[in-house]
Amino acid sequence: MTRERKSVFLTILTLVVYAGIQWLENGLFLFPFPLFEPLFLIICIQFSFWNWKEDRLQTIALLVFSIFNLLSTQFFWSLVYDPESMEKLTNGFALDIYKILRFLFLLIWVTVYLLRTQQAYKLPFYIFNIALIISTLITNIQIFEILAFGSIAFWSFHYKQHIRIYPLWILLTALAVMRVITATI
Repeated sequence: MTRERKSVFLTILTLVVYAGIQWLENGLFLFPFPLFEPLFLIICIQFSFWNWKEDRLQTIALLVFSIFNLLSTQFFWSLVYDPESMEKLTNGFALDIYKILRFLFLLIWVTVYLLRTQQAYKLPFYIFNIALIISTLITNIQIFEILAFGSIAFWSFHYKQHIRIYPLWILLTALAVMRVITATI
């Protein structure tokens, strides 16, 4: 098992164990979903150090995506601002702009990731996943994001594409599933 896979496996395992402990204590299977974005940023920084020489463009797109992923959350800004300033922020357009930039850099990362592969059917697969990601942006239905991330993770694993980076797609899929599970409880 590579260090990238170990890192993602330990992250997912830690979150599942935390949710299991919450279930034993409170009877609810709750994940620490406000910590998903900071945790993903830390893992992306770690992956960037490990894989900087392999693919710099993909690494930069990944880092910028993970930064805007963190900046688009209210949890991050609640640590920085007082409640009055936080209310102004949530009523304004700043978080929406960060979310749009998050999706823009996600699309850039997906484009760089998928178009650098050597598979024959990459263009229909690319269009399918871009459509799912844009559907998530428009409708805010998380199942589209789960399908996009999961299909990219499965496709990358099956065709052995970008061996060092594809565990991040597994982590994104797992975090999206955990977010949906926590939201439905």
